[in-house]
Amino acid sequence: MFAPRIIRLLALAILPLIATPALADDRSDKVDELFARWDSTVTPGCAVGIVRDGNVLYERGYGMADLEHGVPISPDSAFYICSTSKQFTAFSIALLATRGAISLDDSLQKYFPDFPEYGKTITVNHLVHHSSGIRDIFTMQGLRGEFPGAAIMKPDDIMKLLKRQEATNFMPGTDYLYSNSGYFLMSQIVEKATGQTLREFAAKELFGPLGMTLSVFCDDLGMIIPNRAFGYSRRGAGYALDMPYLEFVGDGGLYTSVRDLYRWDRMFYDAPFGQAAIDLALTRGKLQNGTTYDYAFGLGHQEYRGLHVVAHAGGINGYRAELMRFPDQKFSVVILANTSEADPTALAYRIADIYLAGEFAAPPKAAPKGGADGNLKRREGRYFHEGSGSLWEAFVKDGVINLRRGGWTFPLVSQGGGRFVPQENIPIREVEFKKDGATRRLEMTREGGVTDVATEAELVKPTPEALQACAGVYFSDELDVAATVSVDQDQLRIQTGRGRSAAIRPTVEDWFLHPAFSVHFIQDAAQGVSSLEVFSNRSSGMMFVRQ
Repeated sequence: MFAPRIIRLLALAILPLIATPALADDRSDKVDELFARWDSTVTPGCAVGIVRDGNVLYERGYGMADLEHGVPISPDSAFYICSTSKQFTAFSIALLATRGAISLDDSLQKYFPDFPEYGKTITVNHLVHHSSGIRDIFTMQGLRGEFPGAAIMKPDDIMKLLKRQEATNFMPGTDYLYSNSGYFLMSQIVEKATGQTLREFAAKELFGPLGMTLSVFCDDLGMIIPNRAFGYSRRGAGYALDMPYLEFVGDGGLYTSVRDLYRWDRMFYDAPFGQAAIDLALTRGKLQNGTTYDYAFGLGHQEYRGLHVVAHAGGINGYRAELMRFPDQKFSVVILANTSEADPTALAYRIADIYLAGEFAAPPKAAPKGGADGNLKRREGRYFHEGSGSLWEAFVKDGVINLRRGGWTFPLVSQGGGRFVPQENIPIREVEFKKDGATRRLEMTREGGVTDVATEAELVKPTPEALQACAGVYFSDELDVAATVSVDQDQLRIQTGRGRSAAIRPTVEDWFLHPAFSVHFIQDAAQGVSSLEVFSNRSSGMMFVRQ
């Protein structure tokens, strides 16, 4: 006699074999229209799967998995799914926690005794919910000039880099800030707790029992990945391979297929590993001040047109991914892409519009032309955030106010009274324009309820002498890399590590803006410019001392 858990696992493993066959209809014709640009033998593309209550409504591949050998994309093509992998890492942690093998209250030092303490305990729970404050590995590697696709990145190198850091972005538990570092560390905790790598643990405890035969955490670039779809990015009029050279996993690293993800999606309803693990995996994060936010275990709780959504996107190099679940409707969309031009999240919402028409509690969010906030032009301006050195630029385009922060621009929907919400689902809850006397401010409330305040700024134009005073070589002990600052035709340029030199433009006094980060030059009364700090959206306060 089979145990109930074994029966559930066997039933889930054969799910796609007994699911209702996908049939083409007028809705699938509309889906085909969404992906028409990739329905080609000369472009990369996407694999799409749409399921409801265990039934496959529609599935199809568009474009080529391998342009060199002419292999088309299918629902069984294996894609690198980037940060969508995080839910598998987190569920591994949830399984271990519900089995008593680890505790979410365990400190990092329990598993890594030589990890910096920063004056406050960082727990497994902080890592899961992105509240640790640990600087992001990709930002730091970028400052070293070691980008995915340009340098092979190994676990030992990443761990050494993390252990060199002398500070965190904030005190653990006091803020929410997405960090890939936490999920890499979680993969290492799985290994410490079980004696198995995350690849081995997931294969035995997750993928095997669920029948996910094409799913594997790739921690070795020499691995053979059956049915692999190679990643591509645009180059001129054509495409070039664009693969992530990563040999560490946890934050990403999973290759899987649309059909394998049907099995994973179904797990959240059938709970073959027990309901306690499912409940834990869906638990939202909470800060020390009691604020609950929408990030759970590698899953984001959202709302779309009045319906509850659980989802997580991913993107790196030539890959993009989205697994979006409407749990109350038992409806899910899987989109895996091997082109950096694809936007699976936006496409998944469009598919939901097609298949859930008539079930939404609200119409699509649309930005009014002026609307409840009247003349939007009065909101335009540049706002400086001193904590990060970032410049937020508000501008009106096509009757909609947009906010640009670094290389990221998003439209806003007026709520009246100077309050706005993002038009799309992003980790920003509200933007409010305020005025105190002659001073205008912009307040941005992020996921986690933390509010950043930026003040309207008048940009400075440094003198040639002031620019020359900043030129020199600076070194960061934390990153073990040098930054070279030079003057070129009345502007500053900076090169960090093996990265390319890039122009930085002045914002307010002593602050400059790079396309990927902010630079703050620190003046010493005796020596003049003595050091510089680098701030990015996921790693702040990294000090470079002048040599």
